[in-house]
Amino acid sequence: MAMTAEEFEADPREARFVLECKMGEILAEQYQLSQDELTAVRRAASWWVSGDPERYTTSSGIRSYVSRAEKNYQEVAGNWGR
Repeated sequence: MAMTAEEFEADPREARFVLECKMGEILAEQYQLSQDELTAVRRAASWWVSGDPERYTTSSGIRSYVSRAEKNYQEVAGNWGR
């Protein structure tokens, strides 16, 4: 089922579901390519913000977003199993 941008923004629960599904696919794909967990996170974040997983080190705006995503990922990953 397709969603408009307005529907996506208006329904945080559905938006999270879509995001988790899509990013799960993207993370798996990027891990397959990089064989490194943090590089996969960086590449997936770059894909999300720019549409290109290769740009995670290019512009300061993309690097800043990727850095925040990586930090959040590490915080979540560090809390698993506690």
